[in-house]
Amino acid sequence: MGTHTISLLAKDSDNNELADSITITVSNTPLSEGGEQRTWGDNNCSGAADPVDALLALRHDAGLSTNTGECPAMGAQLEVTVAALRLWGDIDCSDAVDPVDALKLLRFDAGLSAAQGPGCPPLGAGVVIAALPGGAVADAMVGPEVITGHSRSVTSPNYR
Repeated sequence: MGTHTISLLAKDSDNNELADSITITVSNTPLSEGGEQRTWGDNNCSGAADPVDALLALRHDAGLSTNTGECPAMGAQLEVTVAALRLWGDIDCSDAVDPVDALKLLRFDAGLSAAQGPGCPPLGAGVVIAALPGGAVADAMVGPEVITGHSRSVTSPNYR
């Protein structure tokens, strides 16, 4: 039970470094009954948070149509953690689906860091969402024994 972080630092003979860490949260909180597994940042449920998801965030911000497939509609309000309402597509939990969310998705896709707001699921984290009677999205939460965070940074003396 609890949150655990595992970190790794590798350095090659040219002094290039690769740092990687993973944060795992383990709890015995039951998943929402009938919930569906989704990936935070995968706005169209394609299986990965990628540049297409960034395009959906930009289209939503511009007031254009977005096809989110089996995912909730862009901007749909849902509960990601206990008592924390979030908007689908609001990658950094800033209470708006905007170009900053698109930028963070592109950074994540490129393997760069993308800062998240307090209590916001890390990009690529598994979340479970459940629907209310009538089909409205009700809540989402990180499930028990699910990896809830993964961050990566690459540092090279030649690219600063």
